[in-house]
Amino acid sequence: MDKFSKVEVKILDIINKEFVGTYPHKQKVTQWLKKTLGFTNEEAQQWYALWFLNKDTKSAVKVGDNEFGDNKYRIPWETIENVNRGDTLYKFVERLKEKDGDEDEVLEVYYPSDEHNNLLQTLLGDDFHYCDRNSYKYPCVAFEPDGVEIAGDNNDFEGFISGVGDQAWRINDDGDHNEDYDAEEFDYVMYNDKTLEILKKIGDILGIYIEDPKYGGIDDGGLNNYLEDNLTKDDHDDVVDEYIWALNGETGRYRSEQVRDYYENQITYEPYYSPYGPHAIKIPYEDLLEKIKEHGIFTFTDLQDLEEELNPCSHCDLDDIYWGGDFIDEAGAKYVKEVLNAELERKLHILEDDENYTEKIKLKRDFLEFLKKNGFKMTGWAKIKWTSEDGKLEFLEQDLDLDEKMITFTYNGEKHKTSLENFTPWVQGSVLDLNECVTVSKFRLIMETVGDPLDINKIAIFDFDGTLMDTPHAEEGKREWEEKTGSPYPHRGWWSKRESLDTEVFDIKPIKSTIEDYVVENDTPTTYMVMLTGRLPNQKDQVEDILHSYDIIFDEYHYKDDGDTLKSKINTITSLLNRFPNVELIEMYEDREPHAIAFEEWGKENDVNIKVNLVTKPQLDFK
Repeated sequence: MDKFSKVEVKILDIINKEFVGTYPHKQKVTQWLKKTLGFTNEEAQQWYALWFLNKDTKSAVKVGDNEFGDNKYRIPWETIENVNRGDTLYKFVERLKEKDGDEDEVLEVYYPSDEHNNLLQTLLGDDFHYCDRNSYKYPCVAFEPDGVEIAGDNNDFEGFISGVGDQAWRINDDGDHNEDYDAEEFDYVMYNDKTLEILKKIGDILGIYIEDPKYGGIDDGGLNNYLEDNLTKDDHDDVVDEYIWALNGETGRYRSEQVRDYYENQITYEPYYSPYGPHAIKIPYEDLLEKIKEHGIFTFTDLQDLEEELNPCSHCDLDDIYWGGDFIDEAGAKYVKEVLNAELERKLHILEDDENYTEKIKLKRDFLEFLKKNGFKMTGWAKIKWTSEDGKLEFLEQDLDLDEKMITFTYNGEKHKTSLENFTPWVQGSVLDLNECVTVSKFRLIMETVGDPLDINKIAIFDFDGTLMDTPHAEEGKREWEEKTGSPYPHRGWWSKRESLDTEVFDIKPIKSTIEDYVVENDTPTTYMVMLTGRLPNQKDQVEDILHSYDIIFDEYHYKDDGDTLKSKINTITSLLNRFPNVELIEMYEDREPHAIAFEEWGKENDVNIKVNLVTKPQLDFK
């Protein structure tokens, strides 16, 4: 080693005077050198190295006191030997390589014992620590047989260890929480031949298949719509949720694997978990010697400035790799299909083992089809809501109780609950708007009463009292009731009272001529059959029981709530015409001549083709 020249001594004195008694970072010293002495960046780096590697406070001598009484010390640069920049670190690493990373042996063999700690701290620099399992100060350096291990915490990993900045979390991410597919992804479901086999078995049980034109097969939302119609909401959601869960997991896993594979192919030193810290890299001694020589490194702290050299992926966009690659691999797709099939098989077993469930599904399917045909619209996905075309009637699908065959809904903002059988008038807007009540045949599901409304070209409307059935009139009826019961008749009115249709008292028979017309009308598929009476809803069970006892069944049964009977019936006709736009003829059967005339006049005034058959002579020989 050489002695310092006079110029070098002078400059070193200037530097030391500025920073004596302090422990400045390299950047602070080099910036001062460039600003104060006008050095270039390269020159400043060289002078810093010369000062840092040779300053030995032990050799400092007192040269006097300053005006404040503080002692002043000077390092006698002219009496010490110049340590060439980088030589100390280079020699230390070279000797570590020779001794298989045994720093204790290196220190004992090559360096005075009283300088060991100072030497290590000098070589570590301002920011690095010696790895100690008791203190865990980061970043730290450990000397291994095959190289130097640099360990750090998450901040170090995000910085110089990984080389990818704030995207470093993607390297060790398993992908479990990265994906967030929603239920709409089920419209593009992945499936295989086994899926189709299971769906075929479900179709065999329910009588409707995924290939039905309304679903159009499994693709483009077909499976989702099929399961919505043919499973309960909870079971449909089970299938969708399990599929989305599997899809999220497998796509996240595969995309994260692609990120790791890409990263590992780009980097020089692969990060790993170390006993000294959660993140570490190892630099072989041979590589480290080359970097010291090439970059003039003289402390381990300086390695932080070689981010791109340690890991060339410093400019890698891992987010782009994650989102820009394939979203799933063959193994992942296979697993997702297996999850789908397993869940579908569970639903198949329920359908096979529970007849009540199957019937419930059919009821739901037909009921929803009934809603669609009556203009209801479905909105939402987490909570499905059905709304009538005029917006007056609304209900959530969860308020449809298929077990009890009941439904809770709101009409004009007021909450109601009724049976599915009695829901029809609310759907048709007739209970509140038309002052009348309508039910459908108890022997038919309400959903099956109407095919396509466009197919109906005729409506046949039959009155009840004196038209279909020969029911007693008030005067004779009250007298007969008192004779047979032995009690006074309890009311002033007649037609609105249940006693007027008491079959324990009265033998009520059909009118043969009307029934003959009924049979002809009922045999025509494009004719819609309606019973329309001025009786009140509280009598509907009596009216329908009487009709059904003679196998007289209608598509709909209309009753009057209050108000004028003629007006109520005309309002019903208006409602029917709105629902069946292709009707060419309304044929009515009525025993009250003033009503018959009024119906025909209303038809002429409103350009509606109405034919009224007046029933005048009851024939009662019905067997």
